[in-house]
Amino acid sequence: VNYASLAYIVQGRQLKEIAHKKIYKKKWSSFNAYCSNDVGITSSRAVQLMAASRVAITLIEAGHNKLPQNPSQAFALSKLCGDDLVDAWEKLLEVYHLHELTTAKIKSFLWPPTSNQIKSMVSQIPVNPESLEQLTKLAFKLKVSINDCISLLLQNYKYYLQLSLVLLKLNFAT
Repeated sequence: VNYASLAYIVQGRQLKEIAHKKIYKKKWSSFNAYCSNDVGITSSRAVQLMAASRVAITLIEAGHNKLPQNPSQAFALSKLCGDDLVDAWEKLLEVYHLHELTTAKIKSFLWPPTSNQIKSMVSQIPVNPESLEQLTKLAFKLKVSINDCISLLLQNYKYYLQLSLVLLKLNFAT
């Protein structure tokens, strides 16, 4: 049961061998036809599985026993090769426990959005009603929009954090 999610490694390896050795030619004219008819997947999905398998095998060869838990996670790493791949995986495991990793976390960790991409994003952040009420009241008092209020809070959090640390140190000194 623990290793069932790693079946993509074997499947990707087998597909790679079938494609590379053109074993599909015995029955089908193309790898695409083989994938569709015999495996029940698209050829692009087969390519993803092959890439995911390569990622996992590279990590195994580097001595890792903690591996991406599904082909989507492994495929998210497939733009990297060799030491770059191993280094990126190790950095991910320093930040996240294996069970916390998702494909989205891997992608955003490795390839964070550029400032231009961020500017074009529209997000909806879930906020509990109490926090939203406090934020709304603060924005009203400051006579700014909620968005501008959040921007002000983010701009000033470092100052308040440093001030809090100084006050804590002073309190401990007395």
